Amino acid sequence: ADASISHLNRLSPNLWPVFVMESGLYFSHGKFIERRELLINKYKFEKDVPAKIGLAIGVLFTDCLAKDKKRLEKDVELFSGIGDTEKSRYWEFVYWMSFAHSLLDNPGLAINYQKILMGLETSEARKPWQNAYIIDSNVDIAMREGDWKGVITKFRDYDGSGAHNAIMSLSRYKKCEAEFNLNKYDISLMTAKKMSSPNQHFVGFVFCQSFGFYWQGRIYEEKGETQEAISAYESLMELWKDGDERLPKRKDAIKRLANLKKTS
Repeated sequence: ADASISHLNRLSPNLWPVFVMESGLYFSHGKFIERRELLINKYKFEKDVPAKIGLAIGVLFTDCLAKDKKRLEKDVELFSGIGDTEKSRYWEFVYWMSFAHSLLDNPGLAINYQKILMGLETSEARKPWQNAYIIDSNVDIAMREGDWKGVITKFRDYDGSGAHNAIMSLSRYKKCEAEFNLNKYDISLMTAKKMSSPNQHFVGFVFCQSFGFYWQGRIYEEKGETQEAISAYESLMELWKDGDERLPKRKDAIKRLANLKKTS
């Protein structure tokens, strides 16, 4: 797989499907931080501006999914000087910078980047994937404000088209977390199972499958279904058995699994 991806990278270094294939292999096995470090090293030596923006997007994408705030703080500072030099990738970059600052509890900077995103003009009508990023940005605002009902409402703005479906599948874990925080455990469980199912958009599957098992474990814990919670966490750890030990959700899952086994 590595050899094939390396070949594709040489042919099309900024191609989104190649990024999905390559990063998905890392993400599905819990190697978020390892992937981030590889991308950062490439970024430091890359001279081509569009390629640098693409690498910055990859780093932010990885940090945000991992919720790795320690490294995220360093990375938003590193990327803060990137300007509007290449519009097709700048859209994505601005979105991820806004989301990153939301996770870092920097509402002023998050809002500033969202305003940039909303104000960006293209030479033609806004494309479906650009609208999808706008929707996801609105979901992020609701999450930052703890407006869990708003998260679900904004999530419904996705129209299910191809471009929307890809971004929606990446955003589904936010809907799951909102349902969980609203104590809608049965609905949240259905969302979590959708995240871990191969019967969805491939982008969501390769990036968020593991989060589906994590949230199933959390939900079953709240429902008092200990054996089901243990099974969900064990499924997660089977995927992440060689994952980054520094990954916050991995550490949390290990602790929860151990506690459940002690009391079962």
